[in-house]
Amino acid sequence: MYTFHISPQISFITENALTYVMSEAPCPIESSKKAIKAEGSRTIQKINMNGYFFEGPYELDDELPAEAGVCLVCTESGYGIKVMSIEDTTDISDCIAKNKRRDCWKRTAEKDFVDIYFALMPKKEDRAKAASTVRDRRKYKLACEE
Repeated sequence: MYTFHISPQISFITENALTYVMSEAPCPIESSKKAIKAEGSRTIQKINMNGYFFEGPYELDDELPAEAGVCLVCTESGYGIKVMSIEDTTDISDCIAKNKRRDCWKRTAEKDFVDIYFALMPKKEDRAKAASTVRDRRKYKLACEE
């Protein structure tokens, strides 16, 4: 078993050719261990970010769901994933495709990697709480937020 600590909130655990994502944050879902699944040549996984599960990474031009949710627009960094902006939206696909921050994401991204993680959340108040919680727990200023 190998453990890769990405940040105080996120770590990846590899065991018997399966990778799991663990978090020290409290998790409202039955288990904080989530198996990954393959999507093309990439690995799509669930990450626990401050108690909320986000699926990804997807690329900017990937087909995303036209459903309500919270998106984390991220890039790679020296210690793992760095969130550049958090989007609370009623249509994930439209929000990412037409977002005014796209140029900032591309300009700020490490090695041109812009990764999208999303959590489907139909209720506006749930989205607002998740976005606020994740935003408030970052120890750095989000590069592409006003």
